[in-house]
Amino acid sequence: DDFMKLYENLITAYPDHVPLLMTALKFHDKKETREGKLNEVISAADAVIAAIDELALAQHFGLKHDEEDAESCKVHKENEEKKVCLVETLCRKARAIAYVDEEGESFEDVIKHLQKWEDIESKKFAVLSLERSRRSKQFGTMLKLLSSLTDGDDTKDSFAPMTKGDIFEERNKALEHLGLDHLKKRDASWGIIKSAKDYALF
Repeated sequence: DDFMKLYENLITAYPDHVPLLMTALKFHDKKETREGKLNEVISAADAVIAAIDELALAQHFGLKHDEEDAESCKVHKENEEKKVCLVETLCRKARAIAYVDEEGESFEDVIKHLQKWEDIESKKFAVLSLERSRRSKQFGTMLKLLSSLTDGDDTKDSFAPMTKGDIFEERNKALEHLGLDHLKKRDASWGIIKSAKDYALF
């Protein structure tokens, strides 16, 4: 593959270049080919995480930077970019592990790592919160989150966007697990659930 040949040449010269490592992660984590490259996604995510000094990053955000000092602002911007890369990488890794679901680092381990940097209860990380609740069989929690999503805008700005149809499909499954058939029938009567096919969160 031409991309990988070029990438291997560049990463040899710049082994800790986070934007370059992120490029490889996104290359492997494309929607069309993701399920066949899950191990590559996880390995690429680990490479990004290893290249970011999280202790230094945490120490930086623990202090207020001087907004009038050009160098201080430059360092702050660089650290903001590293944090964005780290959070995105952890999200992508969690999604890949959710597919693989084998021995080794667990989905929950990655979520706990992500929680050090972000509040995963926000709509931005809704798909990960739903997967976490599903795995722990907390269908009531899952239903509460899904209901909040149906009342507001869709999750187009989140890590893994869900359409209204996707949200109601997952709501239907949660209602089924909870034995709330009357609510399930009500949704169906409103024409909300258009099909009974399985829908993967990711």
